[in-house]
Amino acid sequence: MMNFLEKTKYWPMKYKLDNMNIFRAVLIIPVIFFGTALFAQRQGKPEMPKRPRLLGLAHVAFATDDFANSRRYFSDYLGYAEVHELKRPDEKGDTVVWMTAYKVNDDQVIELFPENPKRRNNENKLMHIGFLTDDAEAMRVYLASKGCKVPAQVNKGKYIDNLNFFVYDPNGVAIEIVQYPRGGLTDGLRGNDLLATRLSRKISHVGFSCYDVDKAFDFYFNILGFTELWRHGPTPEKVGWVHLKFPDSDQTIELMLSENEKLSKSQLGSQNHICLVTNDIKTVETALAGRVLPSGCTVAAPTIGKNDHKRQLNTRNIDGTRIEFMEDHSWDGSNPSSSTGKLMRKQKKQL
Repeated sequence: MMNFLEKTKYWPMKYKLDNMNIFRAVLIIPVIFFGTALFAQRQGKPEMPKRPRLLGLAHVAFATDDFANSRRYFSDYLGYAEVHELKRPDEKGDTVVWMTAYKVNDDQVIELFPENPKRRNNENKLMHIGFLTDDAEAMRVYLASKGCKVPAQVNKGKYIDNLNFFVYDPNGVAIEIVQYPRGGLTDGLRGNDLLATRLSRKISHVGFSCYDVDKAFDFYFNILGFTELWRHGPTPEKVGWVHLKFPDSDQTIELMLSENEKLSKSQLGSQNHICLVTNDIKTVETALAGRVLPSGCTVAAPTIGKNDHKRQLNTRNIDGTRIEFMEDHSWDGSNPSSSTGKLMRKQKKQL
């Protein structure tokens, strides 16, 4: 039985050419069709925005019931320079200070706000957390593409000209996305106000209450690109805190888990904290002993973490907000592994 090419050698030339053209068309048309369909598909589905870099913690903001006392705590007791004092008229028309900031290093500050008695859930003194990025607008577009609620545009600070906008994690924690513009105020102050009295040069992590850990994991892992670094808890059977590492920094956030629906002011003050890293906790203890602790504030003796084997010292301001100093290494040179216990979750309500 002859194949197609053998048959065609007996055809007249014109007939042969016409049929060969038909043969070519049969082969080419599907290619054109599928190529056009693929092009249309790509045109109809633009490439998803990519996440810009997350460079670590820009700041952590706390409210306080005693503004004057807490200003002394962060400046005189902890040794940080007060680099911003923002003022505005109050309800009576008097000029008042509504925010101060304390410089830890050129990229990190601690922000302090006088408490508003009308603020919802004002027993929780953690106001918000600043995440540093190199492109705030790209981050806004990226988060919007992931279904996060974001503003229509990036804001530029009126007093401090950082670019910023707010987004909320699934547990309601306010995250301020911050970009330091080149030539801006933050950039211009680099190298200034880095006092020798600082007992730490870096905020290594911020811890905060996490009521729904599964939703938090989805947000921080799948959207923001964090990775888990370490987990442990109050007992071998329970995981009460989980460290998540920034995608483009060695800094972490610490999800503080709980089985309780509602936490007391003291519990919130313990969970919502910052960690200031040091290489010698004894130096911190000695320095603090020589300074005046503002009334109502507390400082504890150094301890050794039973899980991470790191020496630490905890002090609290007048509101009970915990400031943790921790060594950057374990006391015995060990590298303890993560817990294999179960994640603590809030108890389900009985029907």
